[in-house]
Amino acid sequence: MSVQIWADSDYVYTATSSGLEVYDLATELLGATAYNEGGYSSVWSNDDYIYIGTFGAGLKKLYKASIVMNVVTPTNINAYITDYFKYPDITSDTINYIHGNYNKLLVCTTAGVDIIRADSLYITHHTTVSGDNTLKCFATETDSFYYTISGADSKYSIHRLNENTSDWSGPDYIYITGSGILNDVSTITDLYISAGTSISGSNYNTLFLATDVGIYVIDEGSDDYLVFTSV
Repeated sequence: MSVQIWADSDYVYTATSSGLEVYDLATELLGATAYNEGGYSSVWSNDDYIYIGTFGAGLKKLYKASIVMNVVTPTNINAYITDYFKYPDITSDTINYIHGNYNKLLVCTTAGVDIIRADSLYITHHTTVSGDNTLKCFATETDSFYYTISGADSKYSIHRLNENTSDWSGPDYIYITGSGILNDVSTITDLYISAGTSISGSNYNTLFLATDVGIYVIDEGSDDYLVFTSV
Protein backbone atom coordinates (compact mmCIF):
# COMPACT_ATOMS: atom_id res chain seq x y z
CA MET A 1 0.00 0.00 0.00
CA SER A 2 1.35 3.43 -0.96
CA VAL A 3 1.69 5.80 2.00
CA GLN A 4 3.32 8.80 0.29
CA ILE A 5 4.70 9.63 -3.14
CA TRP A 6 7.33 12.28 -3.86
CA ALA A 7 9.05 13.19 -7.14
CA ASP A 8 12.13 15.24 -8.00
CA SER A 9 13.84 15.90 -11.33
CA ASP A 10 15.18 12.33 -11.57
CA TYR A 11 13.04 9.86 -9.64
CA VAL A 12 9.65 9.13 -8.16
CA TYR A 13 9.85 7.80 -4.59
CA THR A 14 7.06 5.77 -3.04
CA ALA A 15 7.00 5.12 0.70
CA THR A 16 4.88 2.04 1.39
CA SER A 17 4.02 -0.29 4.23
CA SER A 18 6.59 -2.66 2.69
CA GLY A 19 9.46 -0.17 2.27
CA LEU A 20 10.74 2.27 -0.35
CA GLU A 21 10.39 2.05 -4.13
CA VAL A 22 12.27 4.28 -6.59
CA TYR A 23 10.94 4.75 -10.13
CA ASP A 24 12.68 6.33 -13.09
CA LEU A 25 10.87 9.61 -13.80
CA ALA A 26 11.16 9.37 -17.59
CA THR A 27 10.23 5.71 -18.12
CA GLU A 28 8.06 5.28 -14.97
CA LEU A 29 9.76 1.91 -14.41
CA LEU A 30 10.81 0.57 -10.99
CA GLY A 31 14.60 0.64 -10.70
CA ALA A 32 15.51 0.37 -6.99
CA THR A 33 13.89 -0.89 -3.78
CA ALA A 34 14.47 -0.90 -0.05
CA TYR A 35 11.92 -3.33 1.31
CA ASN A 36 11.77 -4.03 5.03
CA GLU A 37 9.38 -5.53 7.53
CA GLY A 38 8.48 -2.23 9.20
CA GLY A 39 7.82 -0.24 6.03
CA TYR A 40 8.15 3.53 5.67
CA SER A 41 5.64 6.26 6.43
CA SER A 42 6.89 9.27 4.43
CA VAL A 43 9.52 10.38 1.93
CA TRP A 44 10.90 13.69 0.68
CA SER A 45 14.03 14.58 -1.29
CA ASN A 46 16.27 17.48 -2.24
CA ASP A 47 19.20 17.55 -4.68
CA ASP A 48 21.47 15.49 -2.44
CA TYR A 49 19.46 13.32 -0.04
CA ILE A 50 16.24 11.37 0.31
CA TYR A 51 14.72 11.67 3.79
CA ILE A 52 12.57 8.77 4.95
CA GLY A 53 10.08 8.55 7.82
CA THR A 54 9.41 5.35 9.74
CA PHE A 55 6.60 3.97 11.89
CA GLY A 56 8.76 3.85 15.03
CA ALA A 57 12.45 3.97 14.15
CA GLY A 58 12.90 7.71 13.66
CA LEU A 59 14.04 9.64 10.62
CA LYS A 60 16.42 8.09 8.07
CA LYS A 61 18.26 9.36 5.02
CA LEU A 62 19.69 8.05 1.76
CA TYR A 63 22.45 9.71 -0.26
CA LYS A 64 20.90 10.21 -3.68
CA ALA A 65 24.13 9.46 -5.58
CA SER A 66 24.17 5.95 -4.08
CA ILE A 67 21.03 4.96 -6.03
CA VAL A 68 21.87 2.72 -8.97
CA MET A 69 18.82 2.07 -11.12
CA ASN A 70 18.14 -1.24 -12.85
CA VAL A 71 14.70 -1.52 -14.42
CA VAL A 72 15.23 -5.21 -15.30
CA THR A 73 16.22 -6.34 -11.81
CA PRO A 74 15.65 -3.46 -9.37
CA THR A 75 18.66 -2.72 -7.18
CA ASN A 76 18.42 -3.38 -3.43
CA ILE A 77 19.49 -0.10 -1.76
CA ASN A 78 18.72 -1.05 1.85
CA ALA A 79 22.40 -0.93 2.83
CA TYR A 80 22.66 2.75 1.89
CA ILE A 81 19.84 3.95 4.16
CA THR A 82 21.21 5.31 7.44
CA ASP A 83 19.78 6.75 10.67
CA TYR A 84 19.39 10.53 10.69
CA PHE A 85 17.54 11.55 13.87
CA LYS A 86 15.68 9.75 16.64
CA TYR A 87 13.88 10.73 19.83
CA PRO A 88 14.78 12.70 21.97
CA ASP A 89 16.51 14.75 19.24
CA ILE A 90 13.12 14.89 17.52
CA THR A 91 9.69 14.84 19.16
CA SER A 92 8.94 11.18 18.37
CA ASP A 93 10.33 8.17 16.50
CA THR A 94 7.00 7.74 14.69
CA ILE A 95 6.99 10.01 11.64
CA ASN A 96 3.72 11.07 10.02
CA TYR A 97 5.02 13.32 7.26
CA ILE A 98 8.13 15.08 5.89
CA HIS A 99 8.47 18.18 3.73
CA GLY A 100 11.28 20.67 3.24
CA ASN A 101 12.92 23.46 1.28
CA TYR A 102 16.44 24.44 0.25
CA ASN A 103 17.98 24.08 3.74
CA LYS A 104 15.32 22.94 6.22
CA LEU A 105 13.25 19.84 6.92
CA LEU A 106 9.80 20.10 8.45
CA VAL A 107 8.86 16.84 10.19
CA CYS A 108 5.46 15.91 11.62
CA THR A 109 5.51 13.19 14.27
CA THR A 110 2.90 11.65 16.54
CA ALA A 111 4.07 13.98 19.33
CA GLY A 112 4.75 17.28 17.55
CA VAL A 113 6.66 19.07 14.81
CA ASP A 114 10.39 19.53 14.24
CA ILE A 115 12.29 21.94 11.99
CA ILE A 116 15.77 20.65 11.15
CA ARG A 117 18.36 22.95 9.59
CA ALA A 118 20.20 20.76 7.11
CA ASP A 119 23.27 23.01 7.09
CA SER A 120 23.82 23.03 10.88
CA LEU A 121 21.58 20.20 12.19
CA TYR A 122 20.05 22.74 14.60
CA ILE A 123 16.53 21.61 15.53
CA THR A 124 13.57 23.53 16.90
CA HIS A 125 10.56 21.66 18.26
CA HIS A 126 6.91 22.01 19.08
CA THR A 127 5.33 19.32 21.24
CA THR A 128 1.58 19.08 20.84
CA VAL A 129 -0.86 18.58 23.70
CA SER A 130 -2.13 15.10 24.51
CA GLY A 131 -4.70 13.93 21.98
CA ASP A 132 -3.51 16.20 19.17
CA ASN A 133 -1.84 14.61 16.13
CA THR A 134 0.21 16.49 13.52
CA LEU A 135 -0.66 14.99 10.14
CA LYS A 136 0.78 16.96 7.22
CA CYS A 137 3.24 19.83 6.80
CA PHE A 138 4.62 22.16 4.15
CA ALA A 139 7.74 24.34 4.09
CA THR A 140 7.81 27.12 1.48
CA GLU A 141 10.97 28.35 -0.21
CA THR A 142 10.50 31.62 1.67
CA ASP A 143 10.60 29.86 5.07
CA SER A 144 6.92 29.91 5.96
CA PHE A 145 5.92 26.71 7.73
CA TYR A 146 2.46 25.15 7.80
CA TYR A 147 1.24 22.02 9.57
CA THR A 148 -2.15 20.41 10.10
CA ILE A 149 -3.37 19.07 13.43
CA SER A 150 -6.16 16.62 14.13
CA GLY A 151 -7.23 17.80 17.56
CA ALA A 152 -8.43 16.03 20.66
CA ASP A 153 -11.64 18.06 20.20
CA SER A 154 -12.20 16.36 16.78
CA LYS A 155 -11.45 19.61 14.93
CA TYR A 156 -8.72 20.03 12.34
CA SER A 157 -6.50 23.09 12.21
CA ILE A 158 -3.71 24.53 10.08
CA HIS A 159 -0.97 26.41 11.92
CA ARG A 160 1.28 28.88 10.10
CA LEU A 161 4.70 30.11 11.22
CA ASN A 162 6.08 33.02 9.22
CA GLU A 163 9.63 32.05 10.16
CA ASN A 164 11.61 29.44 12.06
CA THR A 165 11.43 30.28 15.76
CA SER A 166 12.31 28.72 19.09
CA ASP A 167 8.90 29.70 20.49
CA TRP A 168 6.02 27.87 18.81
CA SER A 169 3.47 28.72 21.52
CA GLY A 170 1.77 31.34 19.36
CA PRO A 171 1.56 30.54 15.63
CA ASP A 172 1.24 33.57 13.35
CA TYR A 173 -2.13 32.29 12.13
CA ILE A 174 -4.46 29.34 12.71
CA TYR A 175 -7.24 28.09 10.43
CA ILE A 176 -9.78 25.94 12.29
CA THR A 177 -12.48 23.73 10.79
CA GLY A 178 -16.01 24.71 11.70
CA SER A 179 -15.18 28.43 11.81
CA GLY A 180 -14.24 31.34 9.54
CA ILE A 181 -13.22 30.39 6.02
CA LEU A 182 -13.37 26.69 6.94
CA ASN A 183 -16.81 26.89 8.57
CA ASP A 184 -18.24 24.11 6.37
CA VAL A 185 -15.19 21.84 6.66
CA SER A 186 -14.88 18.89 9.04
CA THR A 187 -11.59 17.30 7.93
CA ILE A 188 -8.43 18.40 6.11
CA THR A 189 -6.57 15.62 4.30
CA ASP A 190 -3.81 17.46 2.42
CA LEU A 191 -2.30 20.88 1.76
CA TYR A 192 -0.09 22.64 -0.76
CA ILE A 193 1.27 26.19 -0.48
CA SER A 194 2.18 28.45 -3.41
CA ALA A 195 4.53 31.08 -1.98
CA GLY A 196 4.19 34.74 -2.92
CA THR A 197 1.26 34.27 -5.32
CA SER A 198 -1.43 36.29 -3.54
CA ILE A 199 -3.22 38.99 -5.52
CA SER A 200 -2.25 41.27 -2.62
CA GLY A 201 1.47 40.91 -3.32
CA SER A 202 4.46 38.61 -2.98
CA ASN A 203 4.45 38.82 0.85
CA TYR A 204 1.41 36.55 0.95
CA ASN A 205 0.80 32.94 -0.04
CA THR A 206 -1.97 30.89 -1.63
CA LEU A 207 -3.22 27.75 0.12
CA PHE A 208 -4.66 24.68 -1.61
CA LEU A 209 -6.48 22.41 0.84
CA ALA A 210 -8.06 19.01 0.27
CA THR A 211 -11.08 18.74 2.56
CA ASP A 212 -14.17 16.60 3.02
CA VAL A 213 -16.28 19.14 1.10
CA GLY A 214 -13.87 19.85 -1.76
CA ILE A 215 -10.69 21.71 -2.68
CA TYR A 216 -10.25 25.10 -1.01
CA VAL A 217 -8.04 27.75 -2.63
CA ILE A 218 -7.34 30.52 -0.12
CA ASP A 219 -5.58 33.82 -0.86
CA GLU A 220 -3.92 34.76 2.43
CA GLY A 221 -3.45 38.38 1.43
CA SER A 222 -7.08 39.16 0.68
CA ASP A 223 -8.82 36.28 2.55
CA ASP A 224 -10.71 35.55 -0.67
CA TYR A 225 -11.28 31.87 -1.37
CA LEU A 226 -12.74 29.42 -3.88
CA VAL A 227 -14.19 25.97 -3.25
CA PHE A 228 -14.14 23.28 -5.92
CA THR A 229 -16.50 20.41 -5.23
CA SER A 230 -17.07 17.16 -7.09
CA VAL A 231 -20.46 16.31 -8.53
